[in-house]
Amino acid sequence: MSIASKRRHRRLRTIAKQLVSYSDNGAVSQINHTDLAARLTALAFGHCQYRLTTTEATQYLDAALAERGFPLTPEPDLVKASRKAIRRDATHTAIDMVVRRGPQTV
Repeated sequence: MSIASKRRHRRLRTIAKQLVSYSDNGAVSQINHTDLAARLTALAFGHCQYRLTTTEATQYLDAALAERGFPLTPEPDLVKASRKAIRRDATHTAIDMVVRRGPQTV
């Protein structure tokens, strides 16, 4: 890793840590990960003229959040997969109930 990339990494880690510490108001469940990633991207450009992708900003935020013991940013694919699994389980449960009890007439 070159000196410039080490410096960039160090600066971005510092900005992410500061952002997380400023955002910590005691309500961990209310941390808006999307908002923090956008703020990190803006601050990195404003302070150091670094351009970050959303993925890179999320990675720096996750490192800062992990250091403070906060939940990490949920990955969109995992969230979609878990929602599909929940819907599938609910559908199978409903089908099992109908099969066991038989159709209900009103």
